Amino acid sequence: MRFNSLILSLIFVFAFSTFHSQLTTIKLIPAHCGKVYTSWIGQSGLIKAETPPGFFPKRYQIKVFNLPGNPTYTQTRGHQFWGSTSNLCYLKNFANLLCNTTYQVVVRWKPAFTPNWSDWGDTCLITTADCDPDMLVKVKAPWCNSIVSDWYQDIPLTDQWYRYKYKVKINNTPGNPFYEDSVESLQVGNASNKFSLDQFQNTPSGSLSPNTTYEVRVTWKARHCTVDPCWQGSIIYGEWRPYGDMCLITTPEPIPDLMVLGSAGTVFDSASPWFINYSVSYTVGEAVIHDVVNTNNNDMLTQGFQQPSEIIVVTPGSGQADMPTQEPLFTVYPNPTNAIATLIPNDEIDYTVNVACFDANGSLLWEQKMENNRLLIDLQNNTPGLYHLKIFDDNNKLIDSKKLIKVLSQP
Repeated sequence: MRFNSLILSLIFVFAFSTFHSQLTTIKLIPAHCGKVYTSWIGQSGLIKAETPPGFFPKRYQIKVFNLPGNPTYTQTRGHQFWGSTSNLCYLKNFANLLCNTTYQVVVRWKPAFTPNWSDWGDTCLITTADCDPDMLVKVKAPWCNSIVSDWYQDIPLTDQWYRYKYKVKINNTPGNPFYEDSVESLQVGNASNKFSLDQFQNTPSGSLSPNTTYEVRVTWKARHCTVDPCWQGSIIYGEWRPYGDMCLITTPEPIPDLMVLGSAGTVFDSASPWFINYSVSYTVGEAVIHDVVNTNNNDMLTQGFQQPSEIIVVTPGSGQADMPTQEPLFTVYPNPTNAIATLIPNDEIDYTVNVACFDANGSLLWEQKMENNRLLIDLQNNTPGLYHLKIFDDNNKLIDSKKLIKVLSQP
């Protein structure tokens, strides 16, 4: 009992002296105060503070801020209450520092599990490193300056583990029709360092043209925890970095706006953990067979005779087909799609159009009104398969029908 009482008394004295005494200030170690950095990571990119005396656990905050007259910048490494258990970090831990720029750095500390911080210590100056090529991103070789063979092909980017999100921007080359659009990686947490050309189809900027060369540039942003582990602190999201080197990419052949009305093929998704089979209907008497192979997923579809996407109704037992009496009034593209398709009239219309979408079992999924001669069909959350579009005029008369196929997105 006496020993336990002694320990409690020492803890009380330590806590009391901590709360009511002035803590000694600290700063960066002499080797890092006034340092001109040559790297953003590793030993050459290390920022280290002094260690105050005492055997007890300590917490730290390191703050970097701009010199007067330079662009405004303030960022602190270490949670407001918990601080950081480590008295060191790296230049890369401070998102969006400018290259070859001098900043002010101050440090403070406190004993762990106590609320009182020391005053900020003496100010040190540091100068950041060059913007080396590793800080920029571009399309990986051999896809940079290449002809892409598939609209859904994954095109990888150069990556580093500390990058949080990527943005790919595509522009027309000089002399070609104007085009500019960008797409951000969708994953949150782990960066998605890849994209595919189908992501640039049917965007507000239009669509990429087939067999056309475009300029492609990539940027990235950082995400840093203020402390380790992350749950003790907060997350800092950086701004977009400068774009990396430009690459030229030539788009593939166009995706034909045709529908397979008959086929004897099956798509087998060997990459799926459920080993799903997707099949399409077979039409007797097909004369033309064509194999489409996806080497990425080991998928194969054996296609049959292809026709435009109007629906042909065959009366059972008659052997006669009710053929369409006019050209299709509407077009849906891209078809197949892995996410979003667009329905447009082939000629300008001056009446209200309503569209109903049905799944392969005939169940109604939704009804929408076409606005401004265009309707976006969002199948991102729908399963791959066949969908039917029924198009009605303002008198609720069926004026056209389309079949739309959703295919699997590339992983």
